[in-house]
Amino acid sequence: MPSIDEHYAKYLHNKKLLGLDDFRDVFADWFITVLFYGALHLVEHELAKHGLHSEHHTDRRKKVYNEPSLKKVHTEYKSLYDMSLDTRYDCINLTVQDIEEAEKWFDKIEAHLSTNA
Repeated sequence: MPSIDEHYAKYLHNKKLLGLDDFRDVFADWFITVLFYGALHLVEHELAKHGLHSEHHTDRRKKVYNEPSLKKVHTEYKSLYDMSLDTRYDCINLTVQDIEEAEKWFDKIEAHLSTNA
């Protein structure tokens, strides 16, 4: 299992990719996926603080729903997860509004978990 610091480093790595010029506009599907994985590593970072780790996505979603420090961002986390699946596997084309909504979900997760740092 990755350490608490490794999860945080991976979150920072993903966040850096989000800032690349034109990444959001040209590669919207991968932009959403990177948003989701950035959120995933923030969640794993938080879980690791409590001595918890996830084995897979289903396990992690259950922990996000049940862990008191994560429950407030359960809806945003699940929404990012679902959108990342839709765009990658169902070839859903994202609108500007979809991307902006996903960024709001990520921002809420990021803001909530940074207050728990």
